[in-house]
Formats: sequence, C-alpha cells, structure tokens
Amino acid sequence: MNLLTAPPGSAGSSMIQLERDGVDIIWLSLDPCRTTITDIEVLDGRDLGPGAQRSG
Repeated sequence: MNLLTAPPGSAGSSMIQLERDGVDIIWLSLDPCRTTITDIEVLDGRDLGPGAQRSG
C-alpha cells in the first residue's frame, strides 16, 4: 500500500526504513531537504487492523 503525502515527483533520494524484528515494514520517502515525508509505503499491513488486510 502506498500513500502520497506530497505531489508526485517531489521525493528526494532519502528514505527512512521502519522495521520490526529485522524486517522492513514501512518506508518513508523524504523531500530533498529531508524535512517532509512525501510518501509512505506499507510493506506489511498485518498490524494495521482487519480492514487493511487484503484477501486473495
């Protein structure tokens, strides 16, 4: 799941990786000044609640 929090193309090359038990679960992309989160990528949505999980 990806959530844009700024206009497309505004991300820089900086990223913060949030992990649990050594596995990345969320990536936060930052603007070139590294002051604003430009998008959030959820890699593992198990703990986001039952409505966030996809079946299939």
